[in-house]
Amino acid sequence: MNPITIIDWNDSLDEIRDRWDSAIRKPAEVSMALDTYGDLPVEIDERDDKFVIEMAMPKFRREEIEVSRREGFVRVRATRPRSAVTDDVSAGSETVERTFRLPKTVDMGSLVSRFGDGVLTIDVLKFAPR
Repeated sequence: MNPITIIDWNDSLDEIRDRWDSAIRKPAEVSMALDTYGDLPVEIDERDDKFVIEMAMPKFRREEIEVSRREGFVRVRATRPRSAVTDDVSAGSETVERTFRLPKTVDMGSLVSRFGDGVLTIDVLKFAPR
């Protein structure tokens, strides 16, 4: 599996909350936006020491995927040229984005991701119990 560099995104918390609130109020619109390439199945697994997010992204290449974090949120954004979908090279590009809110019990600094065999895997450790 190839690691993907994690970046801190620069959106303000207000922008993040607005997007989150918008997704809750308008689920049909968000669903359509997320289904640009069909369903991108996601599995979130809570283990004793960490959370694991696995996202099926078979139509993307590693260099088209960006994983970013900010104060309890993880954002996955993938962009690929429309010419990968059609023969029209002037078609521009398409972007798929998913944002996940994680509990306060995780160490966002421990977040790592990797991509292989069409699956993006994100691991984030939980804080040790006190």
